[in-house]
Amino acid sequence: MQQLDAKNPKAAFATWSKNFMVHKSEIELFSNILNTILTLKEKGSILGLVTSRTRDELNNDDTLCKIIDNYKNFK
Repeated sequence: MQQLDAKNPKAAFATWSKNFMVHKSEIELFSNILNTILTLKEKGSILGLVTSRTRDELNNDDTLCKIIDNYKNFK
């Protein structure tokens, strides 16, 4: 937020968090992503997950929960 020169970072984050909760049911995985993840794991690939989500967003994202167990040592 500071890098974006937000005038009120706390208010912007609060708005973002509220909107995330309102619209989280609209989040969808990319088509065929679960099959892709499982295929890569079967072939021995080491997978990583990079996201800009906050911990709270991750914990409240029912869609992401469908795939998160496929990542070892998720922190």
